[in-house]
Amino acid sequence: MKKCMSVMKHSVCIILIAIVLLSVIAGSFVPAVTAANVSVPEFTEIEAIDGGIRFSWDSKGYNVLYRIYYRSSDGWNRMTTTSNTSFVERDVHAGKGYTYTIRCIDKNEASFLSGFNSDGWYVKYYDMPVAGKVTSKHNDDDTYTYSFSWTNTAPMYNIEMRYAGENTWRTIATDYTGTSFEHTPTSPELSDDTRLRAYRVYATDGRYKLSDAGVTPYHMPKDYSDTLEYRPMITDAAGWYYALMWSMDLYDSDFTECPGYNGDGASSVMEAAYDYGFYNAGTREWLISLRDVAPTRQFIANSLKLAYQYPTKPISSIHNASNNTSMLTRDDDYYYAKDTMNRSINTAAHYGWFLPDYYGKLYPNRLVTADEMDHCIECLKLYKKWHGQQLVTFGDSIVHGRGDPINSNKGYKDTLPDDERNNYPEKRYARYDYTRYEGICDMIGTKYGMKYIDYSYPGATMAAELSPNTSRGSSAEWQFAFDAPYKSHIANQVRTAIREGQRADLIIFNGGTNDTGLPNVRYSVQKTGRVYDYDYCPADEYSGWSERTEYHNRYGHRKTLLPAYYATESSFESGFIKAIKLMAGTDPEANNSKMKNAPIIFVRSHEMNWGTIYNQKVYGEGACELTEEYGGNQSYVADLYRSGFDGNYRYCYRNYIFDDNDGDNGRGIHPNGRGLAKFYIPQIEEQMMNMG
Repeated sequence: MKKCMSVMKHSVCIILIAIVLLSVIAGSFVPAVTAANVSVPEFTEIEAIDGGIRFSWDSKGYNVLYRIYYRSSDGWNRMTTTSNTSFVERDVHAGKGYTYTIRCIDKNEASFLSGFNSDGWYVKYYDMPVAGKVTSKHNDDDTYTYSFSWTNTAPMYNIEMRYAGENTWRTIATDYTGTSFEHTPTSPELSDDTRLRAYRVYATDGRYKLSDAGVTPYHMPKDYSDTLEYRPMITDAAGWYYALMWSMDLYDSDFTECPGYNGDGASSVMEAAYDYGFYNAGTREWLISLRDVAPTRQFIANSLKLAYQYPTKPISSIHNASNNTSMLTRDDDYYYAKDTMNRSINTAAHYGWFLPDYYGKLYPNRLVTADEMDHCIECLKLYKKWHGQQLVTFGDSIVHGRGDPINSNKGYKDTLPDDERNNYPEKRYARYDYTRYEGICDMIGTKYGMKYIDYSYPGATMAAELSPNTSRGSSAEWQFAFDAPYKSHIANQVRTAIREGQRADLIIFNGGTNDTGLPNVRYSVQKTGRVYDYDYCPADEYSGWSERTEYHNRYGHRKTLLPAYYATESSFESGFIKAIKLMAGTDPEANNSKMKNAPIIFVRSHEMNWGTIYNQKVYGEGACELTEEYGGNQSYVADLYRSGFDGNYRYCYRNYIFDDNDGDNGRGIHPNGRGLAKFYIPQIEEQMMNMG
């Protein structure tokens, strides 16, 4: 293989050597082509996003996987293998250049199917420009000039503008070389001074987008806004407080109708916020004086924590399961999660209101940008809709959670104790860990003030696994005592909820994580057989064992024959159909369900170092199709497989995965709290927003 291109500077090569130590997988150099029946893949789009570089390419066929490499002084080094048609490289550093290439490999990861571009694609990365607030002046010709500046060191920038409520950014300058900009729009499309506007700026080399976009706060000329009956609520503290209290039903009118600048309505809003206890950093008079001030992240976070009564939460990075420590520290303008003086910003980040950048920094003193405020307002709308409603979740450990530790008692059980479950369909594996870890149910339920209950449990499958696994011993009893709790239908979780009379206003579920990793669970093949399970003990079955008696007595393990109709649920497909039809109330077993009218969100898990990548693709795409087919008009999909969260990729594993006590040999399965907040929660929220 070639070494670093001669045109690359020696210092860049040194940086790349360091990256190898963090990213390369042993034995990952590209071998010779053994099968070249697929054309060489090409990156069709390269752009910097969210502290990383995203590469996109065209599909080469359903059975083709893709292996991504970066080049160091040692040659080409493997980063990840994926079935997606995009990948986000996150181990990047400002002002450094990197070279990448891509190659096709078969679904078993055994033979290469294509050659590769030996020169690769060279990209230089820059940090996101930090844009300040916009100011404006009224000109003699009745136009307005808008000004803002930013901090960054890239050679060129593109600059764009949009109005509030729009998704499209309009380009107003390209290949700009300064760090401040004045815009005097004269076209009707860009010169509407009656609307809130925002600008954004990102680094470019004329080909690629080389940094994430830095966005300004919203702005409207004050000499115009002074005449408004209602103030633009997302430009200042008074508007924010009004919207926050509107979400809590403390104001009945629309959240955009914060009283205008000319009267004392804004002061009344600030007084009300103080009286409700949503500000604790000064006097009532001081809070009133802030009514026209653009809010910072810390201001928003503090008000959210006080108003919604969030418990103080950290943001975990690399979670050390042995001592539950992974918290970050404070450094100058940014704060990491363990900072006791700024707990509210950490709590807000924990629930996904604001997120740390790829360095883990939270920057609480920065002004809230237009994009961030849009997100916060959408979340306020979700709180308005869902607080007090009932959330119910089903699934495996992805929903159940391996996030941040939360307090619990020994032997924690969600509902009925095991000894009150006397038949197989009512079975549910209660949480028995001495320490619980926060999952999707806890985080969504807490963030939006919902009542919530989680029926998920680690190891659950959509299909019943009917073949004994005696890897831990030769006897069926030994296998049963250790493995039985982890091999059962998610459909049974729903049966349990129905038989308990559980009500639901929203259902979130996942499934397939464990199915893809168990060789005897097939996507669609049916088979009959014996199953082992909890709490079903006819007189002629085991009443005890010579081995593991204490374990047996404590948890009430029994073995039983699988009821005949369960044979129709012995594949992933049939188990999934049964589960979602039970949730939707279209299965005969769900006639008495109190959940049948609830909208359903299926969460397709991220890519993992578990099972096979190809099976994850097949089961995941099948699950999305089955959700659409059997979930009815009220079903939605949060597709984490397309999120750029890749458990095969070392950087994601080190920063967003709970390590499962396996250290660097982990399986890339369970998101930690930061992984849930950064990837899972926003995807689920997007589907909640789609519900109207």
